[in-house]
Amino acid sequence: MKPIKVILIIIIILSFHQSYGQIQQLPPAAHRFCVSVGGGVTTLFADLPNPTNEGAARVNLDYNITEFISFGVEGQYGYLAASGLFVAPENPNRGHISVTNTFNAANLNVRVGIGQFMQKAQSPVMRVVKGIYVGAGFGVINSNVTADVQRYPEPDKELIGFKPVTTEMIVPVNVGLNVNVSANLVLNLNIQYSSSLDDYLDGYKPDLPSNKSKDSYSFISAGIRYDFGRIR
Repeated sequence: MKPIKVILIIIIILSFHQSYGQIQQLPPAAHRFCVSVGGGVTTLFADLPNPTNEGAARVNLDYNITEFISFGVEGQYGYLAASGLFVAPENPNRGHISVTNTFNAANLNVRVGIGQFMQKAQSPVMRVVKGIYVGAGFGVINSNVTADVQRYPEPDKELIGFKPVTTEMIVPVNVGLNVNVSANLVLNLNIQYSSSLDDYLDGYKPDLPSNKSKDSYSFISAGIRYDFGRIR
């Protein structure tokens, strides 16, 4: 978690440093707001060792501080899944299970584009490079986990330590690319890695000495963005 916190602090500091005194310096054709929708593939990194790729959708609403710095809110809805050996705190209460997490999440984030630091570059290649950005934020995820028990020595015994419904804080980090296709439309590719501050994205937290890391998930998505609110 420490590297993620450092990245977040650096991005916020750079955002305010670069944007102070430039808030009204958007180009005449720039837009103050943008809304985007997208979808893609999720992968769960948790205590069950065999993740499967699932799908999710997102909606973003952002405010442009400068042409290349923005902050906004993102909503997500989708699925996370994994399977493996369930090791309960009290052996031999164990079994092989598959879990599916139907989740919804919301986060606040800041994004800083490379173009903020290379405003004078105007070649076609550099205009694409200027659309590369990094970002970070914080948010919350609500999980609803269902478990399919495939083998279990005592089928009538409760899965000790399993929590089907949880709400956790998350810290997302983003890397992505924006490519303008018209005055108002932008194609977007985003790679997001979100770390949970708890350990129940797969429904349980094994009481084992080896369990030192928190659950997390990735969300690789493509989308389209619409810019509006022209500055005159």
